[in-house]
Amino acid sequence: MLDQSPLSQLLNALSDALGQAVGMDEHDECVIEFDEAVEVVLAQVPDTQVLSLRSALTTAGQPLERDLLQKALAFNYTDMPPGCAIALDQASQQLVMVALVDADRTCADDFLTLLSGMVELVPQLRESFETPRYPAESAMEGIGAWA
Repeated sequence: MLDQSPLSQLLNALSDALGQAVGMDEHDECVIEFDEAVEVVLAQVPDTQVLSLRSALTTAGQPLERDLLQKALAFNYTDMPPGCAIALDQASQQLVMVALVDADRTCADDFLTLLSGMVELVPQLRESFETPRYPAESAMEGIGAWA
């Protein structure tokens, strides 16, 4: 039997857990969709055995206002699981939950626990980061009161 790289071992464990093959594409990325519309992108950091995991917390075009960014920083300080953080994806201008996994130092069980924790936490974070929406009529009513 050929020895597999630590990264391949983690991906094989994920394949076994999901019951379907998981592999990287030509860009060394893999997108996995879970329940509740949680999409996690796995990406190998070039020339390493490090795997990044990321999942969008805000929607494209959602304003990244001061209150939202303060809330994200507060979550980073007090409420994020070990190994995870909230960061700004420069390309999409979205807040994302990220984790870096060093496959040389991470066992399959710890990797799967980290991933399942992310999948569980992402919907909760998204809900807390949603921009409140106010109906147009309510806004107009408030204006009328000042006239």
